[in-house]
Order: sequence, then C-alpha cells, then structure tokens
Amino acid sequence: MLRWNEQGQTVLISDPKQPQLVVTPVAPPEASLARREGTFRLGADGRLEGEVRVSYTGESAYGRKARYQSQSPADREEFVRDDVKSRFGSAEVTGIKVEGVSGPEALRITYHVKIPSYAQRTERRLFLQCAYFTRGYAPRYSASERKHPVAYPNAWSEKDTVIYELPEGYVMEKPEAPGAFKIPDVGEYVARLTLSTKRPALKYDRSFDFGRGGHIMFPVEAYPALKQVFDKVQELDDHTIALRQEAN
Repeated sequence: MLRWNEQGQTVLISDPKQPQLVVTPVAPPEASLARREGTFRLGADGRLEGEVRVSYTGESAYGRKARYQSQSPADREEFVRDDVKSRFGSAEVTGIKVEGVSGPEALRITYHVKIPSYAQRTERRLFLQCAYFTRGYAPRYSASERKHPVAYPNAWSEKDTVIYELPEGYVMEKPEAPGAFKIPDVGEYVARLTLSTKRPALKYDRSFDFGRGGHIMFPVEAYPALKQVFDKVQELDDHTIALRQEAN
C-alpha cells in the first residue's frame, strides 16, 4: 500500500522498450480501518466501567505508529490515558497496552476504564449516549464558509461495537436507533441498536466510511454539503436513549 501522498499520482514506469505513464491507485476506505470495541457495565448511578479494544490499519495506523515509535512505553501509556481523559475528564484508565507499534501488523490498543456519571441520571431515568468512541469531540467543521478546496489525505472507515450491560431493574424507553444515511458515491453511515433481554444488555453498532472511489478532494463549492454531512454524523453520534427504572 502506497502512502497517501503517493496515491492518485501520475508516475513513470521506466521500461527501456515501452515506458508508460500511469496513475497510482487510491486505497479504498476499508484499507484504513479503525476497529473499536467496548464492553461495559453501566451502574444505576450512571457510572461506566469496562474494557476497550481498538485496532488501526493502513493510514489510520501509520501516523499513530510513527508517534508511538518516538515514545517510551511509559509515554505511550500516558498518551492513551490523556486522550481518554480529554473526553472524560474524571476517567480512570488502567491496564493500558499498546501493541504492533512496528511492523506491518495492525496497531492495537487496549485498556480498562472507569467513568463516573457517564450517563445522566434523574430520579427514575438514565440518559445514555451510546457512541462511546466519538463522544466528547468538537464538530469537524465550525465555519459556515470556506475559501479553499477541501482535500482529505486518504479515505478511511470506522467500525464500532459497544455493549452496555444495563443496571438491574432498568428498561429501554422508546428504543430508537440513531439511523443511517448515504453520501452518494462517497460513503455511508449506519448505526444500530440491539437489545438483549437475557442479561439485559444493549449492543450499539456503528459503521462509517468516507472516500469511496477515490473521492477525497472537493471544490470550495462543495463545502456546505460536506459540512452538512459531518454535522449529520455528529448529530447521530450524539443520539441519546432513555433507560427507565421499573417500579418495584
């Protein structure tokens, strides 16, 4: 796989008999994948505790690997801890492991986390934002206008699976999934909720990809549409469900 700055470029194949000018391929979104999984227990007071597993491939891994290679193991742990605490200030992050820092294999990060007041609590309800891995981030675009074209370095994809073991005595109130939408010729967003009545547990699946067909460069006139796409992604990522405590 070529680096992003070598993709979509005209290159010379210098054969002495039949040289050719060709355009290098642009890697599809699935070549640069962030695969993120979390298994959590949600307390009746809103606290969250559980295990997180993240892996990166392609361009999603390359820049992170370069940074981790310049750090000591202790610095890597601190970087992961600071990244989580930047979104959840009161989080306690332990058991951090960073693997696959060198070599072609995927970069893998695992940790254990405790977050007090992850879900908002009222007298008989908990309000849960299901998208753990995107919670706490600022909007990608805040300006209403742009003066220059938009160029993304590479296509990318994200696949998230989060399981919340619900507190005893709580049920979902109006279980509605965040939804899905397509970005014509460019990508797609899908988020689903599945409720298991045995544990009980809530499973949240989210997938998002962008840059299909090498569509990663956009003229300035396309900026309002791009902003609308990423505003929609954030709106769906912020989707919150209500859990109601059943009467005794």
